[in-house]
Amino acid sequence: MKRLINLFALLLLVSCSSDDGNNVEDNAPLSLTVTVSNVTDHEATLTWTVSGNTNAVTYRVVLDNQTIVDGYNDTSYTLTGLDETTSFSGSVFAFEQGAEQAFQEFNFTTLLDTTFEGDLSLTTQNEIDNFIYTSVSGELILWGNEINSLSGLASLKEVGHLTIQFTELNTLKGLENLDRFSNGTGRIHLEENQNLNNVNSLSNISSYIGTLILKDLPSLMNLTGLNIAENGNLTIRNCLVSDLSVFQNVSKINNLIISEGTPNINDFEDFQSLEEIDLLWIRERVNKISLSALANVSIKEDLWLEFLPGLQSLDGIQGTTNLSNRLILRELPNVSHLNGLNNLQAVGSVLQDGPFGALYIDELPITDLTGLENLEQTSYIQIYDCDNLTSLDGTQLISAKPEGFRLKIKRNSNLTNYCGFRDLANNVNFVVYEVGTNGYNPTQAQMRSNTDCSL
Repeated sequence: MKRLINLFALLLLVSCSSDDGNNVEDNAPLSLTVTVSNVTDHEATLTWTVSGNTNAVTYRVVLDNQTIVDGYNDTSYTLTGLDETTSFSGSVFAFEQGAEQAFQEFNFTTLLDTTFEGDLSLTTQNEIDNFIYTSVSGELILWGNEINSLSGLASLKEVGHLTIQFTELNTLKGLENLDRFSNGTGRIHLEENQNLNNVNSLSNISSYIGTLILKDLPSLMNLTGLNIAENGNLTIRNCLVSDLSVFQNVSKINNLIISEGTPNINDFEDFQSLEEIDLLWIRERVNKISLSALANVSIKEDLWLEFLPGLQSLDGIQGTTNLSNRLILRELPNVSHLNGLNNLQAVGSVLQDGPFGALYIDELPITDLTGLENLEQTSYIQIYDCDNLTSLDGTQLISAKPEGFRLKIKRNSNLTNYCGFRDLANNVNFVVYEVGTNGYNPTQAQMRSNTDCSL
């Protein structure tokens, strides 16, 4: 009997010891580690890590004996509205179920609020590392293959515009504190940065990017982090970007230019909200490209499609009814008709000077002008090197400027029927009439004739 009592007492002691061990582990004291980063003239970011039992933990941030935030659940906090060149101290407190468990002190000194007036060009890594300004009122230009880090620009909060060219940068780390353009919207120009693979460090810019120029950036795949403005401008050349979803909420673009070396931009599906473009210029694209996602977009001023063997049709231009400047279709070897332009009524209401006319068609395998049946007004037409073109039928052209029309039709070896332009010819006074080296080259009188307008 005595042995049984002793065994029971031993088991009870072991059980209680085991329970006490679990309680010690569950109630391990909290500890905090606080770091201060991104210190500028008026801001600083606190980040902390906590160890121990972190169930139901909340935090209080105190700065210079003033509670800034209480009952806080996150583990980072940005202090704003600070005075420049001022030393601050404070603490972060951790509470578990309302009882204080741990705290950690911190201190930092804000920077001097310094503005460089005008444009500033930095061409060496040493200049970057010794940068002292919080603002550049004009354009900040970072240029040169010696530059491989922007960490020295941590104080920078504001620029007029930003240009980064010919550097060895992999990222734009160091620009995280850049949060605005001095004029409300600004221009970002990135060019010939062969190793640049992301622009995430620009994600804190709350001002809108009005003009974005991306040229010769073979490592850049996406534009995540950019805040794009309405009525902005985009130019992309020699860039592997495929994701343009930063434009998904933009309804109006002034100038959209997509040029050679952009093989991953094959459609415009990312422009989900786009309703209007002033100028659309797509050129020198070997890869297949479709315009069909632009069917509800109205192009207002200029449409330039040049050197695009990957373009199969003009389907997608149906939303465009009037172009105030130019329509240029040049070297589109797989576009065999002009369907897609069916709703176009006017091109170039203002007479254009220079090397391009209001309506310019060059080296297309079209046989006639079908697709332009609703085009009524223009003031300048050039049609060159369309070897399959036999007839100008398909349009009901009159002139927006009957007192001064310019017509240039050359090197269309099979063109023999001009009767589709007979009404036009009878309605205008040609200030330029150049018709030559075609299958048939009528005079103005012949083009106006019912019988001589074709062979």
